[in-house]
Amino acid sequence: MKILRESLGLALICLSLIAAAVWGIVEAFTTRIELNIDGILMVCVGLLIGGLFSLMLFVIAREQGWLPTRRKQSESAATTASTETPRTSMPAAPKAAAPSSAQSKSPAQEAR
Repeated sequence: MKILRESLGLALICLSLIAAAVWGIVEAFTTRIELNIDGILMVCVGLLIGGLFSLMLFVIAREQGWLPTRRKQSESAATTASTETPRTSMPAAPKAAAPSSAQSKSPAQEAR
């Protein structure tokens, strides 16, 4: 019950901030300040705040089960993953033999 109460409080806060952001965007267009820097910033801040809190509201609603989830795809993916035969590991390829010490010396080392 406590978790539901906290989630409702968070959802209410998100809704109020989304409403304030939408109100700010509408206000920018009704006062015709969208063509100067103040209007552009007001619209951008409104979109930013509205977008962030809409995403947060979506996450809260999904966690609480207020939105339906797609379980058919995840269940089918889990079923196919469990029915697949495990792959056998391939043996490691043999390492190439190290070059002989005479071949690996550079001309500067040979002069010494």
